[in-house]
Amino acid sequence: RFRLTPPSPVRSKPQPAVPQELEMPVLQSSLALGLELRATAGSHFDAAKAVEEQLRKSFQIRCGLEESVSEGLNVPRSKRLFRDLVSLQVPEEQVLNAALREKLALLPPQARAPPPKAPPGPGPDMTILCDPETLFYESPHLTLDGLSPLRLQLRPRPSEDTFLMHRTLRRWEA
Repeated sequence: RFRLTPPSPVRSKPQPAVPQELEMPVLQSSLALGLELRATAGSHFDAAKAVEEQLRKSFQIRCGLEESVSEGLNVPRSKRLFRDLVSLQVPEEQVLNAALREKLALLPPQARAPPPKAPPGPGPDMTILCDPETLFYESPHLTLDGLSPLRLQLRPRPSEDTFLMHRTLRRWEA
């Protein structure tokens, strides 16, 4: 070691001749460590068991072993390289729709129109107000002797009458 300043004469104390506790390691400093050391020394080392345990624990060793076994079994290199990849056949339209949904999710929410209501049921029955026989009317005519009777021709009522009947029905319901 380098000392930048000479030792101070004031601080000098005599060094004790007895070694300190932590100066050198003491063999079997704890009782549990000593018992474990004695048990290990007395037991027989099983190499096969140690290799099996190492293979189970080490990922790199396991991968190397699988690689050498697959070479021995003539497995093509392409299958060895990409064996954990999953092949997906996704339609292009589905991918585009998913991307569109993601982009739309990033947009700020906008006020949306309420969903359309269910179409209204059938309208009121207009035949309540009148007799079905009178839904058509005839124009008055004169009968003359010698002429064949006029053939009656039915004419439908104008559409305004339908709305008039509907309005009348609403008034009666109220």
